Amino acid sequence: MAIFSVEPGGDVYPSPTWGLAPIDLRIYVREGFPKLAEIADIYLQCRPTGGRFFINRTGAFFHATENGPYDQFIEFQVNPVVYVPPAK
Repeated sequence: MAIFSVEPGGDVYPSPTWGLAPIDLRIYVREGFPKLAEIADIYLQCRPTGGRFFINRTGAFFHATENGPYDQFIEFQVNPVVYVPPAK
């Protein structure tokens, strides 16, 4: 599972700590990862104040309440990998 935080203005960074990450520990990654930026934008539609969200193989999630259950806001549809042997 990967954990990210997004600020209300859209800045995204991996969450290096539990709780509010000090500014000097934040590495902003929005520009280098367009899919992550898209996920963050969708999260901001759910929670305009931003916050922490979690990504795993099945989708993206957040906690609506502290220590509450995960609420899924994106479901990934993963296509299976198919091996294509080289042409002879």
